[in-house]
Amino acid sequence: MGDYKDTRKNKSSTEEEESAEAESKEFTIMVRKDRDFSYILITQNMWREIEAGEGIYRIELYNGEEHEYYTYYSGKGKAKISIRELKQGEIYKARISKTDINDILSEINRRTKRKYSNIKLMNKNDEVYLTISTKLLKCHDYKLEKPYGGKARLVIKLKRHGTSYALLQFLLSDYDLEIKYISSIQVDKGKVPRTIERIYKIGDFLAISYRKTKPVTTYIPLTKRIDPSNSLIGKQVIKHINQVHEENGELFQKYELIINEVPSEYIKAVYQSAKQGTIQEYNLIKEKIGLIIAKEFLERLGYGHINEYPLKIFKLKGPDIMATKDGERSVFEVKMTKESMLDIKSKFALEEVEKHVYSKYSREIGSLEIKKYGVIVIGLEDKLSMPLKAFLYFNEWRIDDE
Repeated sequence: MGDYKDTRKNKSSTEEEESAEAESKEFTIMVRKDRDFSYILITQNMWREIEAGEGIYRIELYNGEEHEYYTYYSGKGKAKISIRELKQGEIYKARISKTDINDILSEINRRTKRKYSNIKLMNKNDEVYLTISTKLLKCHDYKLEKPYGGKARLVIKLKRHGTSYALLQFLLSDYDLEIKYISSIQVDKGKVPRTIERIYKIGDFLAISYRKTKPVTTYIPLTKRIDPSNSLIGKQVIKHINQVHEENGELFQKYELIINEVPSEYIKAVYQSAKQGTIQEYNLIKEKIGLIIAKEFLERLGYGHINEYPLKIFKLKGPDIMATKDGERSVFEVKMTKESMLDIKSKFALEEVEKHVYSKYSREIGSLEIKKYGVIVIGLEDKLSMPLKAFLYFNEWRIDDE
């Protein structure tokens, strides 16, 4: 991780005070040309006049119009800054001043107000934090890189799963700000960072939208443990329910569910993130989302008094849901799967709930006067296109009293 540390951390307070003594002075600079690129030259005499030490410097140019660029000075020699947009022969007044991580963060925050108004960076005890909406996210690492092409570059590393991470590059140049994104997988493949079009918070995730051949959104967890209940309970998840009139072995009724826009994106983020974790985490998250959708579905059908795991004994959960309609109690087995697995999972769910009712929990079923049992199996479209669409198999049967 040391590759992303700011070298200022290794300096003593005395050295920092001495390096900060380089004062801002004004010089006259002419734009020159080298092949296809214009450039400006900060000479050794200029560096000597401001008593410059090694570090990153801001160059402010003005002659009726203003420009701002950054360069790195090693402590000796001159600095040549290639700047495409300036014209050869133009003469500018120039102010040269040393900058550091706090100055860069302040400048980034000033400029995010124009394009990325919901984010902010801060330095706390020599650690960089990203604030997204009201959520404070500690960056796993950061580096204030040497400027290139007049651009100051701050790179922050955000932890994802295991050893994977995301890099955000903040590029400052000529009073503008550009933020780029690349994942550790893309770094390993030699891909280039993509310019971020939008960055925002959705539930427990930082969402980053950028463009390849088409718009792409990736999601970074803001917490170690994702719980869909925190973001979905209390919200209307299902937008429309349409019954599909086709037979499925005459066992199940088939419904088409259209998921609301914000829950759709959150569920997509959860699935994308969970697939990078363990299989146990993935299954647990699927189970929680399935229960949330199933309970809302039952409410739409007129069921009430809906409870999860009504017969749970220690680690044995039993039927997933108990609900009441027309004065009769029913228990349901719930499965969340892919659309392509609906038939298989529905038959498995039916076998499971029948075992609960007639064998494992028959005494509890009788004492609670549960009259019916059923299944709810939800199959999300495999491609998770937005807004999400799912198909649901449902039915219930009366419990045989014999």
